[in-house]
Amino acid sequence: MNKNEIREAIFAAAKDQGLTRYALAKRAGLTQSTLQRFEEPHWGTQIEMIEKILAAVNLELTLKKRSAPV
Repeated sequence: MNKNEIREAIFAAAKDQGLTRYALAKRAGLTQSTLQRFEEPHWGTQIEMIEKILAAVNLELTLKKRSAPV
């Protein structure tokens, strides 16, 4: 799973739950500007590094829906 797939999955889940970007940021404990940086193409350096490390040990990152929101 690449960073764009992660971003798309997060925003699709937020949309399904009727969350605005503001509400998503608030629920996540982030500022709106932090969330906006997450939407930019250059975000995710840490995710890419984690993916490389996971691949090196034959693991992959997957997302699954929680049973209840936080």
